[in-house]
Amino acid sequence: GSPCRHHEAPLIAPAPALSLEDLAAAAIGVAQGLLCPMGLVGIAFLAGVPPAGVAVFLVAFFCVSAIGTGAFASSWSMLVWSPSAMSRGWPKVMFRGSCLFTAALGAAWVVANYFGGLGHLDYAHKVAMGGQKGAAGFHAMAGHHGE
Repeated sequence: GSPCRHHEAPLIAPAPALSLEDLAAAAIGVAQGLLCPMGLVGIAFLAGVPPAGVAVFLVAFFCVSAIGTGAFASSWSMLVWSPSAMSRGWPKVMFRGSCLFTAALGAAWVVANYFGGLGHLDYAHKVAMGGQKGAAGFHAMAGHHGE
């Protein structure tokens, strides 16, 4: 008999080659991630935590980040790249809205810093210095009692 034709086509289309724009966008994302102030705050916070606590935090952080970011990205992709959304120009609207939101958040951060309002938002320093119950709980979870 004749071979089945449906077995000839791949189940998943091959990925298109990366363009120069794709590589530039990836480079900007890497630079943003490396220069993000929250990353530096996180490193400063972890400097005051015992090694076992750092290990517990990193495992939990990476698991929650991977699952949460993956679920969000999948949902966002389904929303933005659906045929009805594509026909209405939603990808461009969502991209520009995301950029506007990020810029507004950055501007609010600068204004809060100028007027001294960031001290009310800085919880990491208090936790790292043992000024809140959270630090004691974190040390106990890591096996360090009374330190």
